[in-house]
Amino acid sequence: MDTELIKLPMKLGLKINEILKEKIQFIPRENKMGLLSCEFTIDELALIDRLSFENPVQGDIEGAQLLPNLKSLIIKSVGNTTYTQDKYVNSISNKDGSCIAKCKNLEYLDIENQAKLSFIDVSQMKNLNSLSVKRNAGLEEIDGLDSLEGLWRLRLFWK
Repeated sequence: MDTELIKLPMKLGLKINEILKEKIQFIPRENKMGLLSCEFTIDELALIDRLSFENPVQGDIEGAQLLPNLKSLIIKSVGNTTYTQDKYVNSISNKDGSCIAKCKNLEYLDIENQAKLSFIDVSQMKNLNSLSVKRNAGLEEIDGLDSLEGLWRLRLFWK
């Protein structure tokens, strides 16, 4: 019986391949041409409960909403502790922010120093109990804070 495979974007797929190799001695799939494939079963994706990105760029987070048991997401750019022009800062974009908003099972979300992110939407994250948002130069809005009934830790620093 064939198991349906879910294809992830390359950037996230490579990260998931590495995590699964550590967790279950996963052997990455190859496509018909013998190249690395970023396709996974739902059971394999369900094993991913935390992701951490250091110095991410636009598109790195894309597909995270396909991880059904993702509980912890950390996104940080280091080395840029003061305001820097956008073109010099590694940062996710609003498109990545839209993917994060669809991660409904998150319990812990930490977003730091993402200059190109202008909004964060946590309205669908009913299990979120810890939110940390620090030094995001372009951030203008955080939606959904009023809908977080289980939030017990909130850290917001704009500078």
